[in-house]
Amino acid sequence: MNVILKYIECEEYKICEAAVIGSFNGYDANKGRMNKQGNEWRFECSLPTGVYHYRFLINKKLLLNDPWNNLFEQKEGHELWSVLYINKQGLRLCNPEVYHPTIKRCELAGKIKLANKLRKNYLDLLKMDEITATLYFDKLYGLHTVTAAWYLPNGELFSCKEQMVYASLLYDGQEVRFSLESKEVLKRGTEGKWIVVLFFDGAYYIKKEFIVQKDCIKTYFEKGQKLHS
Repeated sequence: MNVILKYIECEEYKICEAAVIGSFNGYDANKGRMNKQGNEWRFECSLPTGVYHYRFLINKKLLLNDPWNNLFEQKEGHELWSVLYINKQGLRLCNPEVYHPTIKRCELAGKIKLANKLRKNYLDLLKMDEITATLYFDKLYGLHTVTAAWYLPNGELFSCKEQMVYASLLYDGQEVRFSLESKEVLKRGTEGKWIVVLFFDGAYYIKKEFIVQKDCIKTYFEKGQKLHS
């Protein structure tokens, strides 16, 4: 069967290159290079009947699920991978409907040993244990992935973490936290504008910036920034 996989690029998160890695190409990015057409990155291949796991490798380092295939499966009991099913009739079984969560707000805060959040614009890195990005969901249903990518001022990916979230019923008040240890930021010694980008099921949702100075950080949203679905 002829299969086309795509990833949509948005203005807020630029992509230099993209590839598909999966069980059908030995998880080899060189065999899954994607071509850009407009704002779409596309990969085309022919596959026989079977079940395949795959993900998108964005800018050589960031692994994301397929937002246009709402089917996931845990691979080796750990990460969720997008799943491609092709039945004996040569038909692809998939759910192409993108899930749209209701996100109440996103916070970037400092955390100290007594678990008190410092909600000031300027946060003292020397007194904080970690910087925490938190997404608060109003309503959530099913199994999903949330990914946080932390970027240095030069645009290099510093750290990437992923969490699975699950709710068997429509659930109010779900929250997901991602932390970056302050000592790791200080150790890098890089001053300037850092960015944390948050993805839901592989799709870009929001980014938040913070300025790292010698003894503190300043957090703020960019003008006109909004959640994307």
